[in-house]
Amino acid sequence: MKRSRIIAIAAVSSALALLCVTASIYIEIMSLTFATLSAIFVILPLTKKSWMASILVYIVVALSAFFIGGPIGSAPFIIFFGLYAVIQRAIEDVFMPWMEKTATIKLKHGRENKTIGVALKYTFGYLIKLIYLQIALVILWFALSTVTPIVIFFGAEIKLTYLIFSLGSIPLFLLYDLMMMLVFKNMKYIVNKKIPDTGTTTTDDVLYDSGDECGAVEEYEMREHNIFFNHDDENELINGSDNKLDNISENDLLNGAGNISNSNNAIDIVNLDCNEELNELKLDKSENITERNFDNNTDKNTED
Repeated sequence: MKRSRIIAIAAVSSALALLCVTASIYIEIMSLTFATLSAIFVILPLTKKSWMASILVYIVVALSAFFIGGPIGSAPFIIFFGLYAVIQRAIEDVFMPWMEKTATIKLKHGRENKTIGVALKYTFGYLIKLIYLQIALVILWFALSTVTPIVIFFGAEIKLTYLIFSLGSIPLFLLYDLMMMLVFKNMKYIVNKKIPDTGTTTTDDVLYDSGDECGAVEEYEMREHNIFFNHDDENELINGSDNKLDNISENDLLNGAGNISNSNNAIDIVNLDCNEELNELKLDKSENITERNFDNNTDKNTED
């Protein structure tokens, strides 16, 4: 992809992320919402697999947030939301595929047993995520907490200790992790569809070139509404098809038009044959009706 597009995406990501971080500092009632949005904008350059741009976006936004909100106001973004967004993509896109490939057992006749590899991938992947969560919670708890927070639960005051805070954060963290994965997967699909790496090929061009138009339409509609669908392979097809389109010559286009014309002529011939057969059937039916009426009249005259 052109470097100018990466720079443009990084600039937009930095502006939107900084805007959300500033809003999370000054609008306390929606601080978590804006902090989550800032994390999403930090990983926007990763939709084009630009790690350097994403890391630079995080650094720029973190420094700006530090000067705007101070160490306390910028700490959630610097320690958790912004940094974890990049770490999560590194775990999902680099570490977990490497672990699965390394632990895969090769069998005879070229077959592979990926059961152990998949199990180790998710085990170590989520173990690293939980370890990072605990490190971030320790820093946020002991570095920023000056008093022990108190939570009111059904009228009872409960002192929120670090153990309760740590254990209660795990299910919320897992939900947040799942949400970020789904958001990134669909954001990557949308960005690659609107801003292809090269050329102007769209998803429709790739899907409808499969020879089965009806099946392609159904598959495309299913993918459009399926948030769990992995669009990475489809985006690779989109980007890879541009080279094929560039190699099409004018003669190929003319030959294709000739084939279409021949197909239309064949369809016209089939339609003509069908019309002739239909007319013959109608004529036979009318003759039968005429003969039947004549026989009925003859029978009546005979009876008279």
